[in-house]
Amino acid sequence: MGKGSPRWFGLAGVDAVGGDTELRGFDVSCDARLFAHEYPDLPVLTTGPGELRRAHSDNEYLDLDELQEAAALCAIFLLRETGSLPE
Repeated sequence: MGKGSPRWFGLAGVDAVGGDTELRGFDVSCDARLFAHEYPDLPVLTTGPGELRRAHSDNEYLDLDELQEAAALCAIFLLRETGSLPE
């Protein structure tokens, strides 16, 4: 599994934050589809904290733990991609 594959990213993220998550396709719409269309050779990843069912709802909120995990996932992913952090 190559570093550029979404499955690798998902596994790296789970490993990075010590979590347990299900990898699945994205079954809603977001602007990532525009980037994927405009730059077809560029991998497009969609990730973020919180639960999708609460996004943009009257009851939208974000737990600070979720924000901390998302920040850790992004930091570790970027450090690994730039070679600054060994796998």
